[in-house]
Amino acid sequence: MKKLINFLILSFMFAACPDGTFEDGNGTCWMPYCYDVVSHNVSYDLNETECSGNTLIWVIPGSEWDSYFNNYTDGNCPESFYADDCGSCWMGYCYTLFSPGLNGDGPHSVYYDLSPEECESFGYGFYPPGAAGDPYWNTNCTLDCNGVVDGTSVLDECGVCAGDNSSCSDCAGIPNGTSLIDDCGDCQSGYCYNYITHEVSFGNCDGSMEMWVDADSDSNPNWNASCSCIPNCNGLQCGSDGCGGSCGSCNENQECSNNGTCDEIATEVDCAGTPNGSSLVDEC
Repeated sequence: MKKLINFLILSFMFAACPDGTFEDGNGTCWMPYCYDVVSHNVSYDLNETECSGNTLIWVIPGSEWDSYFNNYTDGNCPESFYADDCGSCWMGYCYTLFSPGLNGDGPHSVYYDLSPEECESFGYGFYPPGAAGDPYWNTNCTLDCNGVVDGTSVLDECGVCAGDNSSCSDCAGIPNGTSLIDDCGDCQSGYCYNYITHEVSFGNCDGSMEMWVDADSDSNPNWNASCSCIPNCNGLQCGSDGCGGSCGSCNENQECSNNGTCDEIATEVDCAGTPNGSSLVDEC
């Protein structure tokens, strides 16, 4: 019966290659193996002690007897190996997950010498490289934030994956900030208000006597505070100073009000019906 080769994987603590394997210059991980110099058969299910005989030699990846090391690139992999997005070659493996392993091995054990059929007969799962949760697939790749091999997309300062380092800062220069430009062209920030001490702060606002005031809140006295008037009325420019006075296109009986409308100029009619006249009602 085959002697099974076991590698214990510690969950969430993975190196570029599994323990007991050797990484070549192309990022491919190779296991030591027993090689028959006559039949040219390769056995991964024998350890170094068991690899004994006149025609058998124990081969360490990268040694002079190893024909695989650094010889498989750009997806050209040996039989039963799979190429990832970077062309690195990976073997499929049998994983015990939470089940006890073979020969007293614990859970989370990986066997590289079991076929898919043998693996499933023990109640384990066989995972081809690149399957969901594979800790090694693409680990030797240089991926951009979109997962593209050798791509150029980067995360900008706001955490958005883009082709360049664009900014999404608010008017105060804070990435993903909440400051806003008011109607007067001023940048206003929200703040924390203590309604007992009446103090204002811009940090955390989790006190029992504190409330957050948005930049454009009706409770924020700074919003539009620098505006002396609305600089247009019905889309028509006000006087030369842009504030108050008469609207250039309003008629002579209208004036530009601070609410941005052309309002009728108030007039009084005397008792004779004359606008702004001087006739008065006597005692009779």
